[in-house]
Amino acid sequence: MTGYEITSFEFRVLLRHYWRKNLNAKAAAKAICDVEGEGTVASRTTQKWFKHFNEGDFDLEDRPHSGRPTVLDEGDLQTALDVEPSSSTRELTEELGVANKTV
Repeated sequence: MTGYEITSFEFRVLLRHYWRKNLNAKAAAKAICDVEGEGTVASRTTQKWFKHFNEGDFDLEDRPHSGRPTVLDEGDLQTALDVEPSSSTRELTEELGVANKTV
């Protein structure tokens, strides 16, 4: 499968699979890297996810966290600009509740 890049969600499914097979985090990372390529997933990442699974947290979806780009509804931005075309970036970030970099 040349050119196919595995998604974060697919990684998490694989990690859950290896966790259920009672592999340790390091062995799971190695198994994934053996197939997907060296450096594809870090042992530390697998440890973090195994900890979630051990705590009964099996939610594999992305979660918001600091530093993650805020999603901006472009329709909301356009509406704000239609109402006040001379709005500054600072005003728009406050009005829309997003980071300055996002606007």
